[in-house]
Amino acid sequence: MLNTTKNFISTVLNWFAKVWKMLALFIGSSILLMLIGLVVLIATFSGSADDFSQTSLSKKVIYSGSKDEIALVRLTGEIISAVDDSFWGYNPFAINPRNIQQLTSQLSELDDVKAVVLVINSPGGSVSASEEIYQQLRLVNQVKPVYAYFEEMAASGGYYIALPSRKIFASIPTITGSIGVIAYDLDLSGLMQKTGVQLETYQSGPLKDLGSFTRLASEQEQAVFESVVADSFDLFIDRIEESRDLSRADILELADGRIYSGKQAKENGLIDELGTIDDALRAVALEIEIDQPTVVEYSLDSGFWSGFLGASVKTIIPNSVFPAQLLNQRTGVYFF
Repeated sequence: MLNTTKNFISTVLNWFAKVWKMLALFIGSSILLMLIGLVVLIATFSGSADDFSQTSLSKKVIYSGSKDEIALVRLTGEIISAVDDSFWGYNPFAINPRNIQQLTSQLSELDDVKAVVLVINSPGGSVSASEEIYQQLRLVNQVKPVYAYFEEMAASGGYYIALPSRKIFASIPTITGSIGVIAYDLDLSGLMQKTGVQLETYQSGPLKDLGSFTRLASEQEQAVFESVVADSFDLFIDRIEESRDLSRADILELADGRIYSGKQAKENGLIDELGTIDDALRAVALEIEIDQPTVVEYSLDSGFWSGFLGASVKTIIPNSVFPAQLLNQRTGVYFF
């Protein structure tokens, strides 16, 4: 009788254990499916919304003061044109015109923001993207005063996008300058011969495969590349001449591609003041005649990441996740 009771109890307990495992598995699977559905729903909603609803301004108060604000905006990384060059279409460690347009357009509408300070740390990048950002910042400067501060580096395109600013500040050891244009034309013909790889090209004109990596460029092709580089270089010189109190002859003397320290750049008239970011903020506050302004750092987060994770993507994803743009050069014309 005792053994029968024990067997019955053991059978009942095993049955409850199996039922509990099945129930736990069902509940766990249901929760997981609900989370997946929520993620898909948010991603779908973000993708179907227009550009401005996909993004939101993330703000962090640096200094608390009066209701009048100075907006601090960090522009970090290579200047790129294509959003596809970034992680899931959003890369906080690169600078692209679309994000700059979204950010500056929203800042322009904030009544409390009385000035914008761009904190630039960039080696440069795409010529077309640099020009587009230049034009966007020039328009913002007509609405609210824009200033620039150079951190470790603001070279070539990094310097170019600062030119619409009313004043440019930099730290003494900043690397800037590198005024010039460079184009890449990769030739893999020697490697292809060694590996036995051949590529047949059918084209409508002799210059249609300009920049082909299967052979050396002809003299005619070199002339085409050089003419494009020359046009982009002339545009760079034009922008400096429009923005800085320098003669074209002086600019051309400075624009041989060399880099300058912050101290050298000030001596040459490429920037206005040297100091720390705090010095720059004090100078901006004095110039716009605001006593003890609140300094707020604004950044642009994708709607999906900021909405789902509730935090700035910069604080949760390391730089190493994103592609090293400078190590993955594409054929094209660059301000580097």
